[in-house]
Formats: sequence, structure tokens, C-alpha cells
Amino acid sequence: MCAWTSDEILRATGGVPGHGWSGTPLFSAICTDTRDVLPGALFVPLRGERFDGHEFVHQALASGAAASLWARDEIPEGLSADRLIRVRDGLEAYQALGRENLRRLGIPVVAVTGSVGKTTTKDLLASLLGVRFQVHCTRLNFNNEVGVPRTLLELQPQHELVVLEMAMRGPGQIRELARLAPARVGIITHIGESHLEFLGSRDAIADAKAELLDEMPESGVAILPRHSLFFQRMAAHARGRVLTFSGEGPADWTAVRVHPLGLEGSDVEVRHPEGISKVRFGLPGRHNVSNLLAALAAARELGLTCEEVSEPLAGFRPSGLRTEVLHLPDGTTLLNDSYNAAPSSMKGALEVLSGAQGRRVAVLGDMLELGSAEEDFHREVGEAVARTGVTVLVAVGARSRVLARAARLAGVPTVHWTPGREEAWSVVRAEVRAGDAVLIKASRGIGLDVIAERLRGVQER
Repeated sequence: MCAWTSDEILRATGGVPGHGWSGTPLFSAICTDTRDVLPGALFVPLRGERFDGHEFVHQALASGAAASLWARDEIPEGLSADRLIRVRDGLEAYQALGRENLRRLGIPVVAVTGSVGKTTTKDLLASLLGVRFQVHCTRLNFNNEVGVPRTLLELQPQHELVVLEMAMRGPGQIRELARLAPARVGIITHIGESHLEFLGSRDAIADAKAELLDEMPESGVAILPRHSLFFQRMAAHARGRVLTFSGEGPADWTAVRVHPLGLEGSDVEVRHPEGISKVRFGLPGRHNVSNLLAALAAARELGLTCEEVSEPLAGFRPSGLRTEVLHLPDGTTLLNDSYNAAPSSMKGALEVLSGAQGRRVAVLGDMLELGSAEEDFHREVGEAVARTGVTVLVAVGARSRVLARAARLAGVPTVHWTPGREEAWSVVRAEVRAGDAVLIKASRGIGLDVIAERLRGVQER
């Protein structure tokens, strides 16, 4: 993290030093967690639903912070104003500092959003761009109003590009993030069903994602899914050039042939504006080909060729709990895709399972935030389970009753429904045999990653 002068902090945040200000002229870092406070740092107290960072300012100063921002009216007894900088809102100040760090370093931004596939595309793009550039990217799930400025504050002078993932739960949130970090290249991966509960329609989801494009400069390049029903709606937001990708039909970047290699990925023949390239992609699943094409289009815009990125493409593995293929000692294959789920990604994961050897077992949990159509979506996934050739289905959670019923009616031989993951784990332990291929997937709130870890632990003992 870069050092900051007091003047830079005050200018970026619009802050006012407290009475008798005695803060350091140079801050070593910016911190929001007392466990991460560095000597000479500036502490930023953020508020959440269940916490208020102002309650920890005294602890941060005692741990070595040189000063703290302060957004409350009153200063409690025992806390001196001479090490405080008053600001209107702690989060706004934190975001302003992130934006200022990006501005003063002048690092180009590649931003990725979408209903599904954004993390995989972000990870893939960071891997490809790393062939030539010093790249920093969003870590873990730091993709919201706190995570994006945190990522921007992690930037150092040696970085040449930053790849940001931007997430939202409602309108206006992508716009807020895009204003912090206007993108030179902006990618929208897919418009799906996630967030229907909050936004009401896929039109509204497309508009919310397209806020990314509204904040891009005219010199920016928007990379959009040509096969999407919402392509024209999103493209109308672009102020600059638009490039398209599609795994399903004509586009600037399209897959003219995909040869699956089972769980080892696929060989893909890619048609692009400069010709045709053949690449080996280490991530299995036809649904992941669209993510590949979006990442290749962005990498080319930044000067890389398909040939240059062949090595990271072939060896690519996404960040944890996403299409993670594990071969356990007893011959069981575990497909751990438990990070999150939506109808389209569920069907994609089932398609990956269909390419596995051995008896197929699917452990599927509720898909959340789907609104009034959630029963229809769970029914569709249940029917897809049958088409995949699954022998055993373990459905987890109240919403997945519908999924289980649809799978049973569609002919899945063995179907279990359980209310939660503990009951599901008992069924999994009884049903899974050596040599099976087991898919685990659900929305994050269902917590099926615990089952994946337990299954792995039992088999590795």
C-alpha cells in the first residue's frame, strides 16, 4: 500500500483536522480493521449492519495508527480530537481514497460484471494479462462498495493494470463502483436470473449491469455477449467501441468448434477479427467458453495474442469453489462448484458432470434471490438433472423440494430431499461410493462447501 501525505488525505476526503491536530505528515497505509493496523497508518472506521468502526478507533490508535477518520458528531470522552480527521461519511471517504490512489498511479482498469461468470472471467483475464503485465486484481469476494476501494488502495507503483470485478444487489450500485474506477475495457459476461428478487425483471438487471458502460470514457471498449437477448439494450449504453463475443453464434469473437476433453477442459477453435486461432482451455464446460471468449477479446485489446496466452489458458484453474475438479484417493471425482448458483450456472455444472466417468451423484441446494419465478427455475434444474444421467440426487433446502420432485418425475433413479446441509451430509456419506463423480453446487447461503470439505477429508484420511 502506498504512503500518503496529510494534504493528500485531506484533499481526497474533504476532511477537516480535529482541534489541535497532531497527526503525522506522512501515513504509511490506510486500514479499516484493527487487526491489520500498521504503524503510522490512517484508520478508516466503516459502519455495517452489526458494527460501527468508530467503536474501535481508540484501539486502532493504541495499536499504532497515526490518526483516524471520524464521521460522528460527538467525540467520546477519552478520545482526543488532535488525532482525528472529521469527514461526512466514512465509506464515502474510503471510496474517495481508493479513487485517488488509482488516479495518482494512472493504472488502466479492466472491469468485469455480469449475472454469472464474472469471477471466472476476472481470474482468467488476470492470468492471461500476467503474461506481459504486472497485474493486480480483485481478491476473494472484494467486489462491492467496500471491496472495490480496498482493491484500489492495494495498488502499487509497479502495477501496470488492474482487473476489477463489480457486483451489485440493486440499481445504482454498479454505477457507484464504475465512477470510482472508470474502465478502459468493460466486460458484461451474461444477464441471468440472479437478483430477480431485488430488481424484478431481467430488463432491469441488464440496465443495472450496463451502468458500467455509462461511466466508461469514449475511448473505452465495451465487450458484450452478442447472443444475449439484452445485447442491444446494453450496447445502447456504450459511449465508445463495442466488441462482441458468443459461444452460440456469430460475433467478433466466437467459438466455431469446441472439442470437449472431459474434465480436463476443451480444445476450442476461435474465430476473431484477425482470423482463426486454436487454443486449449483447461476449464471444463461449454458454458465456460463464453467466459474464455470475453477474456480473449479483452486481452487482445490490451495487445496480447492467442498464441501468447496459450500456456495460462491450458493450465487455468479458477479461484476456490468454482468448477474445482478433485480426484480423491479412492477414485471418487469431486466437482466442487459450491461458491454460488443460478439456473444457468447449475445447468452448466450439470453439463460438466455429464462428461465425468463413473456413477453420477449431484448434491444441489437452493438457488436464492430468484423472486416469484423461483419454483419454475428449480423445476427446470430438476429436469436438467435427469437429462444429465444422474443416478443419485441429494436436494438441499426448502426451495429444492421442487427440484427434487421434478427430478423424480423426470426419471432420476434415486432422489433424496433434506432440509439442510447436516442432514444432506448423512445422506452423502451413505450414498457416495468409490469411483463416483460427485457434483456439489448451491447458492452461497446454503453452505454446501462444508459438504465438499467433509467429503474430501473423509476420503483423504
